[in-house]
Amino acid sequence: MTATWDVVQEYLAALAKLEDPNLFATGIQYLIRLIGEIHEVDDRTGERFNKALWEKPIMKEIRRMVKGKRPR
Repeated sequence: MTATWDVVQEYLAALAKLEDPNLFATGIQYLIRLIGEIHEVDDRTGERFNKALWEKPIMKEIRRMVKGKRPR
């Protein structure tokens, strides 16, 4: 498994600990979109996953949700 997928797993585990089911569901939807975007970037440009992952605006929203905050 690549470092990117380790990060995705880490955030998935953090989202699973949230007590708000709506926030959890939204976080899962964002992770699914993020995974799609990661593949898009890799196939189109050949960029490394890790660099592309942190540049995605959706990643900021996932980090907010892991902290228990609503996405913007």
